Amino acid sequence: MDMKQKTTKSLFIICVVITSILLGSCSSKPKYSFANAQQALQECRAHLANLKEKKKADIDELTDLTSDWLQLEDSVYTTMDRDSSVTINSKIAEDYFKVADSIHHEIARITNSEPRSLKDVISLKIKTARGREKMMASKDYRDAVSYFSKLDETGLYSNPNTAITNYINLINNTKKFKNLTEVSKFMTKEDICFRSLIQFLPQIKQPTLKYISDKTGDIFGELYKTVTGKNNDSREMIFLTMRFNRRVILNALACENDIKAKRHLDRVQRANYRWMLIQPMMTLDNYSLTCLTNDQEEQILRIADNLPKYICYLDGDTEEARKNSQHLIDMLSNYFLKAYLRSLV
Repeated sequence: MDMKQKTTKSLFIICVVITSILLGSCSSKPKYSFANAQQALQECRAHLANLKEKKKADIDELTDLTSDWLQLEDSVYTTMDRDSSVTINSKIAEDYFKVADSIHHEIARITNSEPRSLKDVISLKIKTARGREKMMASKDYRDAVSYFSKLDETGLYSNPNTAITNYINLINNTKKFKNLTEVSKFMTKEDICFRSLIQFLPQIKQPTLKYISDKTGDIFGELYKTVTGKNNDSREMIFLTMRFNRRVILNALACENDIKAKRHLDRVQRANYRWMLIQPMMTLDNYSLTCLTNDQEEQILRIADNLPKYICYLDGDTEEARKNSQHLIDMLSNYFLKAYLRSLV
């Protein structure tokens, strides 16, 4: 057995264990259900045959095809974990590896059968994020959505100096959290400061933004260390992930608003705005994507769709800037798509 086969088999064991845990905790009935591993393998072969007949697919059909395969794959892992006749060295496991590799190849072929816009790629990632339906149906997720929605109703500071003063006082006087109630109280106060601050982004000096970012990073870095030792679906992790999602998306929306208002931005600010617009697409991993709200999904896709125009504006709104911005977006689309396809294997 060569190294690649050993690695693949090791990953198979890990996937079986993880998937059985995920599906075991999900109350919704899976689309696929098999009596034994042989029946599951037959369905995979039929699935592969259907994919081979597809010459190309638009983004909606591609999303359905990919989601369907991920559901089938999860059910196969669960079935093989339950079937005592299946071992890591059994022929049926070997056969499954081969069919699954071929299915991954066919999905990649169909994906690359026509150009995909950045919006297409991000939409594909969001709509096929593993565990998204389960997450959105959970009570902890609904509680988090309600919590952050209520924060939107709170008033904001009316000028940048007040926002900065209150933000710095808050983070400088915050000690290590003792319980979740303290975390919640801090997040409520910090959210008001954060949303107040981003109203005045062009007026805030870079050292001030860096200081606030570094300090809040230290505060939540310690909290993440505590929470990551628990189940990823813990209430704490869901709330922390949704806080992160909220911040990067609100940052991008603030940049979008300033660009639409044609606010004056210096060279450093323009560079920062480029990053903040791209950040939601660059930093949100699969778990973060499962925690997105429907509104946030729409917001990210709108920004992705308009990103060439926004980058062009930040680069001077010339013909050369237009070409360069489109070239950048094409590179990002290609990069995100390749990374996504690798994650399916």
